[in-house]
Amino acid sequence: GVTRPGSVHSARTTCPSSTRGPFVEVLPFLLVGLLALGGFLATVRRRRRIDHALQRLVLRDPDLDPTATPLGLDRATLAARCATLPQGDRHAGLEHGVEGPVRALVAGREHRLDCAAFRWWWEQRQHNPRHGHRFRRRITTAAVVRLPARVPTTIRVRPESVLGRLGVTRGGRQLESSEFNRRFRVECADDRLAVMLLDADLQATLLEHYAGRSVELVDDLLVLEGSPSHRDDSLAGVVGELPAVRQDVVRLVAAVPDQLWRQFGGTPWTPEMPGRPDVAPAREPRHG
Repeated sequence: GVTRPGSVHSARTTCPSSTRGPFVEVLPFLLVGLLALGGFLATVRRRRRIDHALQRLVLRDPDLDPTATPLGLDRATLAARCATLPQGDRHAGLEHGVEGPVRALVAGREHRLDCAAFRWWWEQRQHNPRHGHRFRRRITTAAVVRLPARVPTTIRVRPESVLGRLGVTRGGRQLESSEFNRRFRVECADDRLAVMLLDADLQATLLEHYAGRSVELVDDLLVLEGSPSHRDDSLAGVVGELPAVRQDVVRLVAAVPDQLWRQFGGTPWTPEMPGRPDVAPAREPRHG
């Protein structure tokens, strides 16, 4: 028990691992759980705000109703008929939809057309070197309006790709306007019909108001895909874009050349085209 001169008495040290209790070991899992819970609660709050905004919009506009089947078309039918609405690599669908008539000029006359606006979503496959394939949820705002005549051939106007804008690879129907060709790609099996639709006025309208968005005429539908340049800031989330995209559809229909309506089979709602009332029946007032 005697300490020799010059020797150093070392105090007993405790191994650091022996002081770690169960709490330290589960702390990482607890933090991950708290982050997941926080994300879930944020999603719930965001969805509640959007649902509340949708209720406000419907109450504010008596012509609107919520819808999960725009113009009577379910998700699968929309995806199959409208190529501008991506089907995704796994699932796709729509949410936060509203439907109601709009007043639009068709061949110089004002008519009521059934129109729906909604958010479209799809899941896109992404390859991750560490975790393999993963799916990312993508969203866009869209509107679909029922036309007063049927288009014999699908006409599709999409944003041109980056390489197409540079002139490296450019496809589709080329028009006289080089600026329009840089910004949009036109797909149509009937070149004469595409040229008839995309006259100088409609090209100017698309360049000014619809850059980066897709337009499709298929059967008796006109589909507009892409977020509008303006929104109603009093309405949360995507609901604030729904009134704007309906307005954009009205402007787009009015810009369709009269000659195209004649090509489709005559002026809309003439006696030769029954079943297209000029004025929609009045709707029951909404209470609450």
